[in-house]
Amino acid sequence: MKYILTLIAGTKQKLNADHIKSVANICPYTSINWLAADKAVDLFFDDNNIYKYRSTIKEMMDKETIDFIIQPNDEYRRKRLLCADMDSTLIEQECLDELAEYIGIGSEISAITERAMRGELDFNESLTQRVSLLKGTPVSVLSEVYKRLTLTSGALELIQTMSKHSAACILISGGFTFFADPIAERLGCAESYSNSFEIQDDRLTGQVIRPFVDDVRKEQILETESKKRSLDNKLVMAVGDGANDIPMLNKAGIGIAFKAKPATEEAVEHIIRYSDLSALLYIQGYTQERFINNKNYE
Repeated sequence: MKYILTLIAGTKQKLNADHIKSVANICPYTSINWLAADKAVDLFFDDNNIYKYRSTIKEMMDKETIDFIIQPNDEYRRKRLLCADMDSTLIEQECLDELAEYIGIGSEISAITERAMRGELDFNESLTQRVSLLKGTPVSVLSEVYKRLTLTSGALELIQTMSKHSAACILISGGFTFFADPIAERLGCAESYSNSFEIQDDRLTGQVIRPFVDDVRKEQILETESKKRSLDNKLVMAVGDGANDIPMLNKAGIGIAFKAKPATEEAVEHIIRYSDLSALLYIQGYTQERFINNKNYE
């Protein structure tokens, strides 16, 4: 079986011949295919010896702010299902943190969020604590906070390109439906799963409607969505940044820790630190010419 090493330049970097030569010096490749000029390239190897040099390659590429992925070159490379986290993944913000900042309790809630994402605090406990602090917040405030949310670079290209090529893209968030559903619609996701605020008299009660979308539920949703489509998990890609994404990432055929917390990086094999979400398309062998976004989506 052949194997592929994909190099993907960080957003402020360009790939050049020296980067490729540095890999060839430790493990010669048999062929090369550029996916995007100066941005992404596939190097092909006849056997799995490339895995032996993974730590050496990582050290070299980290110095150059270049991401890399090693995987088999087989029929499973192009995925049929994407399961993606929302906060700090498909969007640049943490919605609860933005909401807390808007109403003046930002530092209090963001501290709890950070502990949860690092895996230092049970997700359900942290969610309960954070939402309790929002008790009495008018629903109208949520609309104002939604206006602050921005898509992560490459998110639109990722979702619409995969969707165009017959893959289902599913948003699975430990965040809230008020934000997740319109983000999913904006991106073109097939489904959206998230938590719901309890609301009475147009104000948050400080409670979350159960059951929670937590780490266990995220993994279950991935399984359900893949079985619904009769897909082998090898045809599933997942991406996220927090500790509550780890089971989902490890269940997928390829799970990507995207600009993730240390606990998440330590728990999964594949890491993207420097490039944007378009890296997930290069990982699947898409060339830049095949990327689409809302301007040319048909």
